[in-house]
Amino acid sequence: MSEAQLLLDGLRDVIEPTEPAGLSLWLVFANVAVLVAIIVLWVGSRHRRRYQWRKSALDTIDAARTQQPEQALLRLAKLIRKIVLHRNPAVSESSGDAWLQELDNTFATDWFTQDDGRIFGEALYAPLQPSAEQRDRWCKTLAKLVRRLPAPDSDR
Repeated sequence: MSEAQLLLDGLRDVIEPTEPAGLSLWLVFANVAVLVAIIVLWVGSRHRRRYQWRKSALDTIDAARTQQPEQALLRLAKLIRKIVLHRNPAVSESSGDAWLQELDNTFATDWFTQDDGRIFGEALYAPLQPSAEQRDRWCKTLAKLVRRLPAPDSDR
C-alpha cells in the first residue's frame, strides 16, 4: 500500500459535524417580543412628550372649574395666552380685537370674536362679576378647543 493510501485511510475516521437543528422558536419569539416592547415604549414616549402640553392645559382648565369665577377667568386667560404665544411668538404685540382674531385663528373657531370668548379680549380688564355658569361654559368650550388643537410644529 502506498503512503498516500495509508494517509487517506487514516482520514476516513474524521467525520464532518452535523448541521445545526435550526433556530429554537423560543429564542426567535423572545427577540421579537423585545423588539416589539422597544417600539411600543418609543412610540408611547414620543406621543406622551408631544401631547404633554394638552394634558397640562386640560388639567389647568379642570383646576379653574373649582375656583371662584373671577380667579378662573384670569387662570384661563393666562392659559390661552401661553398656548397662543407658544404656537406663534410674533403675536405678543396683539391686543383687543386683533388678539381675539388671533385666538380665533389659532383655535380655528369664531368663539372668541362672536360668542362668550369675547371676555378674553378688552372685556377681561373691565370690572365684572362672572357667574359660576359662565365659568363652567368657558371651561367646557376651552377644553373642547384645546382637544381639537394639533401638536405644535416645533415639537415634531
